[in-house]
Amino acid sequence: MLQEQEYDKHCRLIRDLSVLLSENSIRMLLLKGVACSLNYPNPSHRSVGDIDIYCFEQGVKANRVFESKGIAVAEHLGHHSRLVIDGVSIENHHLLMDEDNYRSNRGFESEIQNLLSSDIEEAEIGGGKVLVPGPTLMALHLLRHSSEDFASNTTNLRQMLDYALLVNRRSADIDWNR
Repeated sequence: MLQEQEYDKHCRLIRDLSVLLSENSIRMLLLKGVACSLNYPNPSHRSVGDIDIYCFEQGVKANRVFESKGIAVAEHLGHHSRLVIDGVSIENHHLLMDEDNYRSNRGFESEIQNLLSSDIEEAEIGGGKVLVPGPTLMALHLLRHSSEDFASNTTNLRQMLDYALLVNRRSADIDWNR
């Protein structure tokens, strides 16, 4: 029950972030986490951690919007900024991949960026509409992110489940050639 309550809290916060940013003409893409939970038999049974968002080319503008609401933003943390709302850590990604710690991601970032124009979906989260990665974008992002965590010995079961359940549910929609 506690996990379901925490999940609901995250969903409401994600909805509120999306609305706030939309009101300021900023599109927000939800990465990992709750976006992955949509492939679970019961989404609220996927444990939550931080919230990862990507505001396309307007990440800095998004930070100014957060600050205008009295939210402290820690910037220059590699490929993302960090803020905390209601005790939940939010990472505002300036890039989808960590290019600072993994040089091989530089080429991969452009591949991922190319998918942003064609492989994004809308999902209902917390009673609102939120942009989430489409199946191919999600598969590539999860695999690459997991490989980084594998290299640094921080891979966990949840990451493996996220990928397995994505493939189980959306296999026919994934561009496997890509």
